[in-house]
Amino acid sequence: LDWEKAALFHRSNQSLAYRQWKPPSSEDAEAGFQCTSRFRVPKQPPQHGTEFNGIALPETCFKGPGPHHVFVIGDWGGVLDNATAEPVPADRRSKHMPTHYRPFIKGADDCAQQKVAKQMKIRSGIAAPDYVLNMGDNFYWGGVLVQCGAPMPGVADHSGQWEAVYERIYAFEGLHGKQWLGVLGNHDYGGFSFTHGWDQAIGYTWTKDHPSTGRWVTPAQYYSARVNYDDFSVDYYFVDSNAWDALEPHADPGHNLCSSLHNLDGASCGVHGPISVQECPVWFSRLWEAQVEWLDHGLNSSTADWQVIVTHFPPEHGEMVWRRLTAEHGVDLFLAGHRHQQEVHYMEEDNFLRPTAYIVSGGGGGITSEGLPSAYGDDDQYGFMDLTFS
Repeated sequence: LDWEKAALFHRSNQSLAYRQWKPPSSEDAEAGFQCTSRFRVPKQPPQHGTEFNGIALPETCFKGPGPHHVFVIGDWGGVLDNATAEPVPADRRSKHMPTHYRPFIKGADDCAQQKVAKQMKIRSGIAAPDYVLNMGDNFYWGGVLVQCGAPMPGVADHSGQWEAVYERIYAFEGLHGKQWLGVLGNHDYGGFSFTHGWDQAIGYTWTKDHPSTGRWVTPAQYYSARVNYDDFSVDYYFVDSNAWDALEPHADPGHNLCSSLHNLDGASCGVHGPISVQECPVWFSRLWEAQVEWLDHGLNSSTADWQVIVTHFPPEHGEMVWRRLTAEHGVDLFLAGHRHQQEVHYMEEDNFLRPTAYIVSGGGGGITSEGLPSAYGDDDQYGFMDLTFS
């Protein structure tokens, strides 16, 4: 195919890791490292979005008796309404999208992100989380509204989204200073294009200027983190699963990051890629294949009590790979978003990962829910999850 030939001749300088790695300068040893309750990233930000792929963050420790709580949320960042400076859910249930059409529920569909945040505030006053796990699709419709490939150090809030959609919405006591460890979703790349500021969502991890409160942790497209508690430990594997929405350029323009219809002529993220629409599906395929090898090695060598996978797409996307990885390595929990509702699966017959449990928490309120919600929240459409570790 012509697009495949073009991808071979115009290949980006994509950074991929097939094993977990730590920075060569042993910052921990030099600083007399003590394990604390803060997730730490390298002191210097990456120069491009793929530089820290595969990194293993230093161990993090939470002391004291349990139970310990962790919040899980995905698909949470609404469309910024410039008139009100408030986010509103991306409207996927309108008649313009007939396959998802349903009635509009006032009191839910018009303010879903704020209502979910209010419940997080209430819950955090009862069971304060140690940290938040973020399933991606952080800003609808198309991620951070800047061009990918911009300089990484010193990411600024040019679009206003960081302050209005993230920092201000979740500014309450129960989440004060609590870090959000996240992955990228398909809408963080652009939805049906790949050229929005996905790399800026990585770079914001190092932003110290306003509006950052220092909570955002997404240091790479994929990375790992060990968390130690008094009597157990958890290995988290944060994975980019967007290869399942990166098709050949002429396929399914409504659900394709690499669409030749929606990406502009000459679309590119620069030398680190994707460098072109033609390379886009190959770039994401290489990313996925590297992560599978990285996961095999990391899970096989894990000494933690529990292993948890965090990614955007539910396990139906890449089902055979996830079946093998969870079965061979005894993964305990699989966390995802993407479907705009709340789901818990464990030992029921239709959970093809069992005995691995999997959770979908895609009802964060950034986009209208899959099914018909209640204005009072008595359903499984909009929401977040509170995981209890003990």
